[in-house]
Amino acid sequence: GQEFRQLLGLPSSRFSWLSGQEGFWFTCQGFGHGVGLCQQGCTESYAGQTSSGPTRKYYRLTPLGRKKLQALLDEWQQLCDFLAGLEPK
Repeated sequence: GQEFRQLLGLPSSRFSWLSGQEGFWFTCQGFGHGVGLCQQGCTESYAGQTSSGPTRKYYRLTPLGRKKLQALLDEWQQLCDFLAGLEPK
């Protein structure tokens, strides 16, 4: 599933598909898995108590994760600026 997801550029390896005369349709459920943020040291998990239920698992960005997030935001801003320059005046 993971290799197929990457080959097709799907955002999740949790997907279903249909085929027909016109081609294939993919539906993905969930984002974030398969990105490797935990393996890259960008996130860390911790257990947190809640007032209404069992202990839950939470994730937070590490300093490396914040650095990567800022780089992605900068890249996104550059794309937005470029696209804004294409608008007719």
